[in-house]
Amino acid sequence: MKPEICLGLDTSAYTTYVAAAGTDGALLADERIVLSVPRGGRGLRQSEAVYQHMKNMPVLFRRIEPLLSKYTVSGIGVSVRPENTEESFMPVFNAGISFSETASALTGAQLFRTSHQENHLEAAAVSSGCVLPDDFIGVHFSGGTSEILDVHRTDNGYECGRLAGSLDLKAGQLVDRTGVLLGLDFPAGRALEGLALEAQAVNSERVIVPAAMSGADFHFSGQENRIVRLLEEGADPGQTALGLFRMIAKTLERSLRILADQTGLETVLFSGGVMANGIIREQLERRLAPSGIRLCFSDPKYSSDNAVGNAYLALRRLKGVTEV
Repeated sequence: MKPEICLGLDTSAYTTYVAAAGTDGALLADERIVLSVPRGGRGLRQSEAVYQHMKNMPVLFRRIEPLLSKYTVSGIGVSVRPENTEESFMPVFNAGISFSETASALTGAQLFRTSHQENHLEAAAVSSGCVLPDDFIGVHFSGGTSEILDVHRTDNGYECGRLAGSLDLKAGQLVDRTGVLLGLDFPAGRALEGLALEAQAVNSERVIVPAAMSGADFHFSGQENRIVRLLEEGADPGQTALGLFRMIAKTLERSLRILADQTGLETVLFSGGVMANGIIREQLERRLAPSGIRLCFSDPKYSSDNAVGNAYLALRRLKGVTEV
């Protein structure tokens, strides 16, 4: 009899993913193809993203074909919406739904529908190395989401309620728009962090980008205008990038201090592509260390969009237990 595996699928706005996890909890595959965005572009239309996902998914299944011949697929987890609410919807997820339903019909595997947000939380939980309590604060910062959540871990996934978040632009949008403005390819997070790290190593004049709070909520659109003006006035690109990342860290620090006091929750799990940034992480760890707030960061590889969380969510639901 073949050993069993669970697959994870996710078709986000900018990457196609397939992952596989063994019933012993080992990650056996993590395959991805980044969608093609024209140089100078700041994103893709949903129809174009769906088209690219439909082309990419068979390529990824061919990559994991050796696994499919050695293992029995018992469960499949797929993101069907951005968040686990009825009104949450984006067309890009239809590509993953279509392929997961086909794979389930062909293999007889149980199909488990999740949300993109739950996928992020599970990938962060598995890769962080932290033993999480049932209730904690979840930070999900990406190109499409900048929210701080009240998270309850259940047998089937996560129940999330909004505690705070951006009232306008998302953190990932601000990062990518700044990068494109500087001539970097979209998505620009990694390259922009490289510029910021080079500037951090040089003793030059710092560029300050102020945080804008509204209680525990916050704003990023005014910061975009500020960055545009700074660059037009000749500010150093690297120092401007560094100021941007320090502002995001400062914003999170202020919000988390308020929310930890309001909720009494002491553990924070960070997920989403923006939270792969080492400058933000270092500043949060340094500034919040005396507060007693426990910080749990996803492995940077699984901070960005992935399907690893969905594979482990399928495994968790298949086993009917809360730990993998």
